[in-house]
Amino acid sequence: MENKQVLYKMPMLDKNLIKKIIFSMDNQNSNGYLDLLSSGIIEVDNINEDIQVNSSENEGHFETLKIINNTNRFLAVPVWGPLEGFKMRENFVDYMKNPLYKEKLDKVLHTGRGVFRKFKEVLHTSPLIERQWYNYKKEYMQIIVIKWYEYNKGIVQLEELPLDIDELPDDLLIEDFSFDFYKGYEKKEEIDNLTNIFLKEINSIDAFLIEKNIADDKDALHLCVLTPDEKVVGFLKYKIINADLCEIIAYGITYEYRGIGLFNILLDKLIRQLNREGKKTLIMFYTSDFIKISKKVKNIEIFCNLSYFLIDMTVWIEGNISSELLEV
Repeated sequence: MENKQVLYKMPMLDKNLIKKIIFSMDNQNSNGYLDLLSSGIIEVDNINEDIQVNSSENEGHFETLKIINNTNRFLAVPVWGPLEGFKMRENFVDYMKNPLYKEKLDKVLHTGRGVFRKFKEVLHTSPLIERQWYNYKKEYMQIIVIKWYEYNKGIVQLEELPLDIDELPDDLLIEDFSFDFYKGYEKKEEIDNLTNIFLKEINSIDAFLIEKNIADDKDALHLCVLTPDEKVVGFLKYKIINADLCEIIAYGITYEYRGIGLFNILLDKLIRQLNREGKKTLIMFYTSDFIKISKKVKNIEIFCNLSYFLIDMTVWIEGNISSELLEV
């Protein structure tokens, strides 16, 4: 019953079949093949071994055959081994924005033996990053399956599935954190600690001006982002100037949670709440650090009217005649 000259067709590629193919790719203990008759996945150790499958003539009846003699019926799933897995992990690290885990995972990838185990151990220390990894892996492998299917069939009709990953999936934030407003000294110690960390990281001029702004205002309000155990991991410190105007005077996100969009969410929530209260304009001191952040905020217009001047005194002295030498 082998070597039948039957023209088999690629089955419809749905999410269920994609899941089965990915599961087979992940199985490193055997080789997976898509049965073009039953749309099932066949796992074998050797293509010369006998397998039992549905008969092509009578569905529900079985026949014994070898994959090597029926290559028109059985299509090998995409190749997936250690090299492909390593490349996927490299791509994930390249896309990462969180500096702490980007550094840790990149270091793991260059340690030699036990890379996959060490990679998994680092991910396990942060449920947020770990879930981001599994979401990325799912999308990455879906793309491989779709392109493999396109190559073998010529066309695929799954418009809702991407054919490229532009950035890491960022659909985790709302469910992983809570966002609350606080007045006066509520959460003061945690916010002060974050503020001090932030001020140490930015240039001394920005830090001086922000510290001065904070010192001049004792009635600041706060919008905080908290973990499920109520730990503050980010904040916006702001004040009401008048009926129409508000000012952000400080902000900070803990190092562990940077690069995943928390600042964008904080800013959006603050703007929407202030707008509900009748405020029209939000201002923020023009720091070099905020320039970088503002470029990452999507779909928003930010106007800059004020800044501060930096004077390099060495250049000034070298380029100007000293007033001390001028006659009065």
